[in-house]
Amino acid sequence: ISVKIYAPPGSLLSNNQQQPLLQPESGRIRASHEGYIYHHSRGPNDKGYEICLECGRAGEAGTDALKDHRPLTPRDKKAIDRCPGNDQGYAITRPLALGHEVLTDVVEIQVPGLENDGAAWALGAALRESLARWLGIEPRELGIAVAARDGQLGRKTPSIYLFDEASGGAGYTPRLLDDPGPCHGSFAHRR
Repeated sequence: ISVKIYAPPGSLLSNNQQQPLLQPESGRIRASHEGYIYHHSRGPNDKGYEICLECGRAGEAGTDALKDHRPLTPRDKKAIDRCPGNDQGYAITRPLALGHEVLTDVVEIQVPGLENDGAAWALGAALRESLARWLGIEPRELGIAVAARDGQLGRKTPSIYLFDEASGGAGYTPRLLDDPGPCHGSFAHRR
C-alpha cells in the first residue's frame, strides 16, 4: 500500500507558506487541517487490479484470476457457478489502482542536509515516535510519507509528512509545532 500526499489548488497546505523553524538554518515547516492523503495499492506485483463490473470480483492484473470466475455475489441462481461477466468483453476492467482519499491534519517538514529518502524516512519515524509518546497515543495513529518537493533554493529535497490517520484529523500532528513540544521547541516556527 502506498500513500501520496497532495494539496489541491486552494487548499490550506497549498496556500500555506513554509515557515522557517526557530533556527532558520534548521529547515522549514507548515501545517494544515486540510491535507489530502491518498492511500492506494497496485497489487503485489505493481500491475494493478482487474475488476468484474458484473459481480464486483477483483483479481491481480496480468493473471488468470478472473478467467472463468465465479460471481462474488450471484444475482440469480443460474449464475452460481460462472459469472455472466466472463462472456461480456466490457465487464472486466483494464488494470486499476484501488484506493481512497482522506482529508486530515498534515504537517510538512523540510530539513536541509537529508541526502536521500532513507534519511527522511528515518527522521520521520523518529518524529512520529517522539510526538506519539509526548501525546500519549499509539504511533499507529500517525502516518508518515516522504516525497521530493521544491526546497528553499528551488532544488528537489525530501519533504517529511506526518499526518493523522483519523479521517477528518484528530489534531495530533499540528501539536508538533507547540512550544514546548515533543521536540523541545525544535520545530517551533517564527511568527
